[in-house]
Amino acid sequence: MKLFVSGFLDTVDLSFCSRSFVQTIEEADTVLILPGGLGTYCDLLFGIQQHKIIFLYNRDFYFTPIINLLFNLYQEGVEKLKPSDYLTIESDFFEIQKKLEEM
Repeated sequence: MKLFVSGFLDTVDLSFCSRSFVQTIEEADTVLILPGGLGTYCDLLFGIQQHKIIFLYNRDFYFTPIINLLFNLYQEGVEKLKPSDYLTIESDFFEIQKKLEEM
C-alpha cells in the first residue's frame, strides 16, 4: 500500500508505519489527513475527488466544520455519497494507527 500524508506531521508519530510514503495523492492508495492549513484542506478534497481511502485525524474537533459541510452537501443532494462512505474519521490517532496496521 502507498500512503500519502498531509498536515502538520509533528502532531503524530508515524514511526509505526512501514508503508511506502508517496509524494502525490495520485500515487497513493490511502490518504492520511492530519490537522494542517489550507493545503491540507485541498488535499482532503482532492483525495475525495480521486476516490481514495481517506483517514481523517479529527484531533480536538479540528475538521468538524468541513465534516459538517460534507454531510450538508450529501443531505442537500449535491453529493451522492455520504462522508462516512469515503472517510474514516477518528479523534484518537491510535485508532487510525490500528486501522492502518490492519490494512
